[in-house]
Amino acid sequence: MKTIYRSSRPDSEFSIVKVAGEIYAIDQDTLVGGWGKYHVDRTSIFQAGSDEFISVTEDGNVTPIEAPVVGVVFFGDFDFVDDFDDLF
Repeated sequence: MKTIYRSSRPDSEFSIVKVAGEIYAIDQDTLVGGWGKYHVDRTSIFQAGSDEFISVTEDGNVTPIEAPVVGVVFFGDFDFVDDFDDLF
C-alpha cells in the first residue's frame, strides 16, 4: 500500500492510497471503530477534513478544490471492516 495523500488535519486518518494498481480512499470511523475504504474508479470528490476538499482521479491524481455544493462521496458510501489489516 502506497499513501498518495493524507489529510492535513492532524487528528484525521483520511488518506488516498494505491493498492495493487487501484486507488482507494480510506478513513477510520471513530464512532463505530472500524475502517472504511472507497474504491476510486472515476473522478470523485471527498471531504478530507472539516474544510478540506479534494478531487481524486482513478489514476491517483489529487487536487485540492473549493468546497463543492454537490457530488461529495459521503463516509457512509465506504465499505467498512473492523480492523485496518482487513481493508484489502
